Amino acid sequence: MSMSGDYRRHSTVLRAFPTVTSPVFSELVIILPDDTITYLPKYVTLFERLGKMNQVRPFNLVFSLVLSSSVSEASLVEARRKLRGTLDLVAAKGLLNFLDSPPTIR
Repeated sequence: MSMSGDYRRHSTVLRAFPTVTSPVFSELVIILPDDTITYLPKYVTLFERLGKMNQVRPFNLVFSLVLSSSVSEASLVEARRKLRGTLDLVAAKGLLNFLDSPPTIR
């Protein structure tokens, strides 16, 4: 996808986000395939957009893992460990400073 396509998609989300009126809204869930975990620190624009969205309507950030290989308890535990380490790197870069609490992994 081109950068202009990314910008248009993010702009659409930013325009639509304030229209969420549900009083029970509290979480924003990002579905993340396990083979993309290591790329997360490079998605600076994503975290900038999430920060802007959080200013409009505060939320708890949740990452939901989707395993690309056979699902076993060991592979799930390993993927969660890897994601936690990656999120620690993202936090160390200051990209999660907009959150009131650390992100959750499911």
